[in-house]
Amino acid sequence: MTLVASLYPGAPRPYVAGGSSARGDLVARYLVVASASYVTNGDTLDLRGLNTPGINSPYEGFAFSQAGYTTHYYTFIPDPASVPNGGGSRGLCKLKVTVAATQAELAAGAYPAGITGDTIAVEAVYRFPE
Repeated sequence: MTLVASLYPGAPRPYVAGGSSARGDLVARYLVVASASYVTNGDTLDLRGLNTPGINSPYEGFAFSQAGYTTHYYTFIPDPASVPNGGGSRGLCKLKVTVAATQAELAAGAYPAGITGDTIAVEAVYRFPE
Protein backbone atom coordinates (compact mmCIF):
# COMPACT_ATOMS: atom_id res chain seq x y z
CA MET A 1 0.00 0.00 0.00
CA THR A 2 1.93 2.98 -1.23
CA LEU A 3 0.61 6.19 -2.70
CA VAL A 4 2.94 9.18 -2.70
CA ALA A 5 1.52 12.65 -3.35
CA SER A 6 3.36 15.84 -4.22
CA LEU A 7 2.22 19.22 -5.46
CA TYR A 8 1.64 18.90 -9.19
CA PRO A 9 4.66 20.18 -11.16
CA GLY A 10 3.87 23.34 -13.06
CA ALA A 11 0.45 23.71 -11.44
CA PRO A 12 -0.36 27.01 -9.80
CA ARG A 13 0.03 27.13 -6.06
CA PRO A 14 -3.18 26.26 -4.23
CA TYR A 15 -5.69 28.87 -5.31
CA VAL A 16 -8.94 30.28 -3.99
CA ALA A 17 -12.04 29.39 -5.94
CA GLY A 18 -15.63 30.50 -5.41
CA GLY A 19 -17.33 28.35 -2.83
CA SER A 20 -19.83 28.23 -0.03
CA SER A 21 -17.73 30.36 2.30
CA ALA A 22 -17.38 34.13 1.96
CA ARG A 23 -13.64 33.59 1.58
CA GLY A 24 -14.01 30.84 -1.02
CA ASP A 25 -12.51 27.37 -1.12
CA LEU A 26 -8.89 26.48 -1.62
CA VAL A 27 -8.13 24.06 -4.48
CA ALA A 28 -4.82 22.20 -4.68
CA ARG A 29 -3.61 19.85 -7.43
CA TYR A 30 -1.38 16.90 -6.62
CA LEU A 31 0.56 14.32 -8.57
CA VAL A 32 0.11 10.80 -7.16
CA VAL A 33 2.41 7.86 -7.81
CA ALA A 34 1.26 4.32 -7.00
CA SER A 35 3.59 1.47 -6.11
CA ALA A 36 3.52 -1.75 -4.08
CA SER A 37 0.02 -3.11 -3.38
CA TYR A 38 -3.58 -1.91 -3.49
CA VAL A 39 -5.88 -2.55 -0.53
CA THR A 40 -9.63 -3.15 -0.72
CA ASN A 41 -11.85 -0.08 -0.27
CA GLY A 42 -9.11 2.33 -1.36
CA ASP A 43 -5.47 3.01 -0.67
CA THR A 44 -4.54 5.70 1.86
CA LEU A 45 -3.55 9.00 0.28
CA ASP A 46 -1.70 11.25 2.74
CA LEU A 47 -2.05 14.92 1.80
CA ARG A 48 -0.72 16.29 5.08
CA GLY A 49 2.09 18.81 4.91
CA LEU A 50 1.90 19.47 1.17
CA ASN A 51 1.66 23.26 1.21
CA THR A 52 -2.05 23.21 1.92
CA PRO A 53 -3.70 25.41 4.50
CA GLY A 54 -3.40 22.88 7.31
CA ILE A 55 -6.65 24.14 8.77
CA ASN A 56 -8.93 21.46 7.35
CA SER A 57 -8.84 18.25 5.40
CA PRO A 58 -10.17 18.39 1.87
CA TYR A 59 -13.92 17.92 1.87
CA GLU A 60 -14.13 16.86 -1.76
CA GLY A 61 -11.98 16.27 -4.79
CA PHE A 62 -11.50 14.20 -7.87
CA ALA A 63 -8.79 12.06 -9.39
CA PHE A 64 -8.03 11.26 -13.00
CA SER A 65 -5.39 9.88 -15.34
CA GLN A 66 -3.36 12.79 -16.61
CA ALA A 67 -1.89 10.43 -19.21
CA GLY A 68 -5.35 9.66 -20.57
CA TYR A 69 -5.34 5.97 -19.60
CA THR A 70 -8.82 4.46 -19.69
CA THR A 71 -8.21 0.98 -18.24
CA HIS A 72 -8.82 2.16 -14.66
CA TYR A 73 -10.78 4.94 -13.00
CA TYR A 74 -9.86 6.70 -9.77
CA THR A 75 -12.19 7.95 -7.05
CA PHE A 76 -11.00 10.44 -4.43
CA ILE A 77 -12.51 9.75 -0.99
CA PRO A 78 -12.11 12.44 1.69
CA ASP A 79 -11.39 11.37 5.26
CA PRO A 80 -14.91 10.79 6.63
CA ALA A 81 -13.85 12.00 10.07
CA SER A 82 -12.93 15.34 8.51
CA VAL A 83 -15.99 16.10 6.43
CA PRO A 84 -17.32 18.76 6.22
CA ASN A 85 -15.52 20.98 8.72
CA GLY A 86 -12.06 19.58 9.29
CA GLY A 87 -10.67 17.72 12.26
CA GLY A 88 -10.10 13.99 12.16
CA SER A 89 -6.77 13.02 10.70
CA ARG A 90 -6.44 16.22 8.65
CA GLY A 91 -5.45 14.95 5.26
CA LEU A 92 -5.56 11.16 5.34
CA CYS A 93 -7.83 10.49 2.37
CA LYS A 94 -8.26 7.48 0.10
CA LEU A 95 -7.95 6.74 -3.58
CA LYS A 96 -10.19 3.95 -4.83
CA VAL A 97 -9.44 2.22 -8.13
CA THR A 98 -12.09 0.77 -10.45
CA VAL A 99 -11.32 -1.51 -13.41
CA ALA A 100 -13.02 0.00 -16.46
CA ALA A 101 -13.79 -3.30 -18.23
CA THR A 102 -15.65 -4.84 -15.27
CA GLN A 103 -16.73 -1.69 -13.36
CA ALA A 104 -15.54 -3.53 -10.24
CA GLU A 105 -13.02 -2.37 -7.68
CA LEU A 106 -9.43 -3.40 -8.31
CA ALA A 107 -8.65 -6.59 -6.38
CA ALA A 108 -6.27 -6.31 -3.44
CA GLY A 109 -2.71 -7.06 -4.48
CA ALA A 110 0.10 -5.58 -6.52
CA TYR A 111 -0.79 -2.55 -8.59
CA PRO A 112 -0.82 -3.43 -12.32
CA ALA A 113 1.59 -1.66 -14.67
CA GLY A 114 -1.27 0.42 -16.08
CA ILE A 115 -1.53 2.16 -12.72
CA THR A 116 2.11 2.31 -11.64
CA GLY A 117 2.94 3.76 -15.07
CA ASP A 118 0.08 6.25 -14.99
CA THR A 119 0.30 9.93 -14.13
CA ILE A 120 -2.50 10.31 -11.58
CA ALA A 121 -3.70 13.82 -10.83
CA VAL A 122 -5.82 14.72 -7.80
CA GLU A 123 -7.57 18.02 -7.21
CA ALA A 124 -8.60 18.47 -3.60
CA VAL A 125 -10.89 21.19 -2.28
CA TYR A 126 -10.35 22.66 1.18
CA ARG A 127 -12.91 24.81 2.98
CA PHE A 128 -11.76 27.88 4.84
CA PRO A 129 -13.29 28.07 8.32
CA GLU A 130 -16.35 30.30 8.56
